[in-house]
Amino acid sequence: MFDSAFFAWRFRCLKWLRASLLGGAALSLYLAFSLVLRTDTTIRQLGIGSPENPLYLWLPAVLLVALGIVYLLACADTRRFNPLIAVAIAVQLALALAFFAAARNPDSALLLRLSGAELLVGLGLLLFWWPIRS
Repeated sequence: MFDSAFFAWRFRCLKWLRASLLGGAALSLYLAFSLVLRTDTTIRQLGIGSPENPLYLWLPAVLLVALGIVYLLACADTRRFNPLIAVAIAVQLALALAFFAAARNPDSALLLRLSGAELLVGLGLLLFWWPIRS
């Protein structure tokens, strides 16, 4: 006998997982494009030092674009990309930790809020992915 409440709960988790993946993709892609297109404004808002060579900002931007694409792929087919979601969750939580560690000076309040947003997306992904991971 099938338990309809169980399947409804799994469907809600899947729906919220997809929404979290879209949110993570939007956050990663926005940050990546702002690092490349609005370099000076982003550096000033985040309160980090400006590197002499813009390559040091373009490399994290490329990694953030890759993470955003991974989120979009996983959102399209969560069953097929289940292991990829696990890796993306780990990367998202590590990114939140890195932003938190970088927010040491008092001018980086936005960096601290960005760390919190990354942490919320990572924990949301983990919360909604864990029950339906099999």
